[in-house]
Amino acid sequence: MSPPFGLEPMSSQAAEISVGYTMFHWGLSGWATYAMAAVIIAFYYFVKKIPNLRISVACGFTKENGKEKFGKIVDTFVIIGLSAGVAVSAAIGTPMISQGLYHLFGIVPSLVGNIIIALFLAFLFGASAISGINKGVKFLSNFNSIIALGFILYVALAGSTSFIANNAANSLGVMLQNFSYMSFYTDPINKSGFPQNWTVFYWAWWISYVPIMGLFIAKISRGRTIRQVAVSTTIMGSVGSWLFQTVLGGYGIDKQLSGSVDTIGKLQAGGDYEAIIALLNSLPFGNIVIFAFIIITFIFLTTTCDSSAYILASIATKDITDDMDPSKFCRLLWSIAIIAWPIVLLIVGGIDAAKLCSVLGSIPILFIFYKMIRNFLKDVRKYIDSD
Repeated sequence: MSPPFGLEPMSSQAAEISVGYTMFHWGLSGWATYAMAAVIIAFYYFVKKIPNLRISVACGFTKENGKEKFGKIVDTFVIIGLSAGVAVSAAIGTPMISQGLYHLFGIVPSLVGNIIIALFLAFLFGASAISGINKGVKFLSNFNSIIALGFILYVALAGSTSFIANNAANSLGVMLQNFSYMSFYTDPINKSGFPQNWTVFYWAWWISYVPIMGLFIAKISRGRTIRQVAVSTTIMGSVGSWLFQTVLGGYGIDKQLSGSVDTIGKLQAGGDYEAIIALLNSLPFGNIVIFAFIIITFIFLTTTCDSSAYILASIATKDITDDMDPSKFCRLLWSIAIIAWPIVLLIVGGIDAAKLCSVLGSIPILFIFYKMIRNFLKDVRKYIDSD
């Protein structure tokens, strides 16, 4: 409808580039950012043997060099940035669940309904947070991974499998061919706002998750080399995202081009969420597919908020070591705090407010990340020289 590069709206060129651009937004650049953060955090955690690692430590702000006060400021901004990223996820996901419930049970979407869903979400991931990472989060993550992979396989087989496969290969080529152009595209001539509305927003959202993803990937990377962490995170993370984007995106484009589902018409008449539900309903056993989609979305939001609450509680807990968990009360407190923000966003402005929140929350993280990189390069050179 509003393609980049000055392409004509609703043209075949716009359709051809659409999934490729989605792969760009959810691909190599974002995952490389997480890989970089993970390598830096893992260096201090495993090589420098700092057990109570916080992002401020990776920036070089410690008691030993008298910069602990700066470290507290950094950790505060990390908390704000991470909370903003989680708030965006919940603020976008909650109305989607609401639309699915409307289709299945006739519950009319409303602000009150969205708030009730958010509160139930808070109750679920609050209970999961109290049970701990190795129980609640691990069980939900494993369970949801199986459902999600089954869901995406079903869409690939129930839809036009040959078109989805061909479009996926073509989209990969489009993305790789235009990667540099997409990375620096600001559209100064046509001034369509495409890179600002999409690329800037997505990358701000990615950056807000740098602390939690860096800590998570670092913690599971014991015994790996820098090359292994960087390559596996960047490539496998991208491939995992592309699997969903190419299958769901390819299915949607096929239905639109064939005329069997007017997704664009649904989008213009009822908005994003109604178009998504209409598209899923076009699959065989549509109601079952939508129900599975609601469950997947709900659990993904739960595990995202749950793990974020755990990380936030760890950052906010004084003198915590690697073999300790933050207190249950602290985890529950952060679970409540995390869900309060998206409720406010739903009240004041929905997705537009969520986008602004994501961009603003990521700005301090960007400067903190830059400091992490500089401090890492300095310390790793000292480490190599000492060897």
